[in-house]
Amino acid sequence: MKHRFPSWTQMPKRHWRRFYRCFGIAWLTLLTGLATAWGASKPWDEAEVVGDTAYIQRRDDSGWAIEAHRPATAGVVTAALAPPTGTDAVLIEARLSAATPGSVAFSAHEAGSGYPLGYWQNPLPLEQPTPVAAVLPLSHAVDSLRLFAGVHDQRAAASLSGLRVTFLRRSVHYPTLMYGAIVKPAEPVQQSLTASSDRIGAVVVHLRALGDQEGQTPDLIVRLVAFDGDVAASLNSPPVAQTRISARSIPTGQHGVDSDLAIPLHATVQRGKTYLIEFACAGDSLAAGDRARPVLLWCGPDGYADGRLYRNSQPTDWDLHLEIFEER
Repeated sequence: MKHRFPSWTQMPKRHWRRFYRCFGIAWLTLLTGLATAWGASKPWDEAEVVGDTAYIQRRDDSGWAIEAHRPATAGVVTAALAPPTGTDAVLIEARLSAATPGSVAFSAHEAGSGYPLGYWQNPLPLEQPTPVAAVLPLSHAVDSLRLFAGVHDQRAAASLSGLRVTFLRRSVHYPTLMYGAIVKPAEPVQQSLTASSDRIGAVVVHLRALGDQEGQTPDLIVRLVAFDGDVAASLNSPPVAQTRISARSIPTGQHGVDSDLAIPLHATVQRGKTYLIEFACAGDSLAAGDRARPVLLWCGPDGYADGRLYRNSQPTDWDLHLEIFEER
């Protein structure tokens, strides 16, 4: 028997309704994803150059090059932005290069008065292009704010590109600098955590490299996976989010400082579900094998009720110095 398929014009109305519904959902999902990615960078695409404008130039890659030969302020500032309700922090991401310690500032200000709300400066020298991220906790809630990126009141040079902004709300804050968890090439460290929203925007840890010489610190691979109580099985599952932290962003003995490190995740998660965040040395780092020196993550006694620290896949009675920020 020969089957005859109807043409589009002969399709029953119920099939048309189903088609439109499925097509509409797929199209809305695509537009939402594009809008999220585009919206994060759009404020900087329309930013206004401020300060001593002779010291800042727009580059071909849509970034900015700043070179102040005397103490000066030069940078870019966004138009007024309206943070979503509940926002208490801002994540700013960028690529920096040709920057000496403290030469680049990210700051948030009340849109009307210019009153400062949050401030960050790069703690380390960054000669080569390096991804950086800074979480700026806001001193108080506002209806409207503006963001600044550039050189503030100093003689300095730097290049900025790829600027992006995400509004956050801090859901976990466990500050502790009592012990240290060592991340070695063959010995990663994990911390379990419980999602309190549908999006984890970033986490902040406190760390330093234990090598004293340049080239001894490996890059870190940070990944987030769903956790069912079995560390090994969970780590074999596809990551919910994964990023690579350049060794250039990790302070060493020669810098003489420890540092908070903001790690953007932009992860879609399930509220109330437990996840595992792992810190591991990248096997293809220049500082691999015998040259690699461990990275120390600060931690302390069990103080985070919804998670715990794991070493060599074994549970401990410790927790990482940890801040978790959900996306608004």
